[in-house]
Amino acid sequence: MRKFKSLFIGLAVAFGMNGCSIIEPHIHKEYKVKTKSIEKDFQCAEESINLISKAQPNWKTKITKKDTISRVFETGDYDEWNRMWFRVKIKFYDDYIRIDIKGSGLYLKDLGVKKALNDFAPLLIKCLNKED
Repeated sequence: MRKFKSLFIGLAVAFGMNGCSIIEPHIHKEYKVKTKSIEKDFQCAEESINLISKAQPNWKTKITKKDTISRVFETGDYDEWNRMWFRVKIKFYDDYIRIDIKGSGLYLKDLGVKKALNDFAPLLIKCLNKED
């Protein structure tokens, strides 16, 4: 048991010293918005992903989940561990949304999830709050 503990500590130190993490880089935040029908909300999510990926090509644009019952939209197999590039999961509620972003490079290096959220959220919020 002691050997495993030493091994784990050694790996944690090695990852930490190399700027890598054993935890996948991610961030989430909630925003108050005017949600519409789930179809229109998903359409805004899709448009926002397409817009940001044109400016920043390290975004996963493949939609891997559109659950209208749970009101969840995901790209890039969001729930899978250790995938590269930015992936997004958006949960729609009646008067707000929750945006979760993961952004991993090689060896789980943080690609800048905070900046990614700050770049992506305004695009989605603008679309959702747009009057028809």
